[in-house]
Amino acid sequence: FPVTIGIAVGSAAAGEKVVVAKNGATITQAGTTFTRGLVYYVSVTAGGIAPVADVASGDYVTSLGIATSTSAFKINITISGVTIA
Repeated sequence: FPVTIGIAVGSAAAGEKVVVAKNGATITQAGTTFTRGLVYYVSVTAGGIAPVADVASGDYVTSLGIATSTSAFKINITISGVTIA
């Protein structure tokens, strides 16, 4: 499995610096609304995250963390290496 150290907070062009939030960190992102208690996963859309309802058959399951409120997200990355049947 690849080594994952965290999630980029915000976007950047190639060669630009980004802030990385590591496992265990709680982040808030302006303009983002989470559903409290919902686990979020890597999205098939590049750079995106998605609730489990958006993870489809054949997708690799990589959970990113859980929404602790409508504006906060606690990072807990788990790379399963497994696809959904």
